[in-house]
Amino acid sequence: MISANAKRLRDKRQEAKSLGLCANCFCAPALLHRQRCQPCQMKAIIKEAFKFDRKRQLLGSTGARGSCYVPQYSPQVRKEWTGAILEKWNGQCFYTGLQIEIGSTAGLSFKLPASRADEFGPSAVFHPDNLVWCHQGIALLKGNMTATKFESWLSAEFLPLLQSR
Repeated sequence: MISANAKRLRDKRQEAKSLGLCANCFCAPALLHRQRCQPCQMKAIIKEAFKFDRKRQLLGSTGARGSCYVPQYSPQVRKEWTGAILEKWNGQCFYTGLQIEIGSTAGLSFKLPASRADEFGPSAVFHPDNLVWCHQGIALLKGNMTATKFESWLSAEFLPLLQSR
């Protein structure tokens, strides 16, 4: 059975969606083809990057979806980190300088890859200084390379290949 508060919140979200407003903060216009405004969408992307899998140690658990290996941080630390990552936003890809847009082409990328947290240490990998805003396609190309290795590959091998075509 749905509680009265849950029903009221669901109805409020439906109303906001029908008016083209953010379903999270209910006041700003939602991004095109999205249910959230730009700040709420950015916060959702950041929250996903620091997702913590409490069941990680259980048998059958996977490390999927950017699960964080470090202990949960206090809400104050998370708020400070979110602010630090939001301040990095300049509308351009960190690696290429391409224009990126929240809600369509922008995403976060770990300079030291999350998949190599055992090698670099979880405290270094899951830190706001290690996250940069980049184009989603570029993040896919980067894979599990470090930022320096990826930048050298990008300038030495990938860009000359594109320019030759």
